[in-house]
Amino acid sequence: MALRQAARAPRPTGAPRTRSTEAALFRDGDGEVYAVGNRDPFSGADVIADGIMGSRDGVPVVASPMHKQEFDLRTGACLDDPEVSLPVLPVPPALR
Repeated sequence: MALRQAARAPRPTGAPRTRSTEAALFRDGDGEVYAVGNRDPFSGADVIADGIMGSRDGVPVVASPMHKQEFDLRTGACLDDPEVSLPVLPVPPALR
């Protein structure tokens, strides 16, 4: 099943900020919302919110727009390098 590209909370930089981490928000076709850190751990750029959302073996993922590594939106784990992950953040109540 294909998943839709996420809607991001409005901010001039393209992603909402939590206390110390910029968040990338994604909503799938079933309405489930995921929040992960926006910083790509491979490039160091804040670009995950611009990634392509989809699925890999039934797992909801986002592919980094920089080097295309895929991250599990439920756990933050990189599916291409298990030693790397994105922080998983709480979804704001207004977006659930």
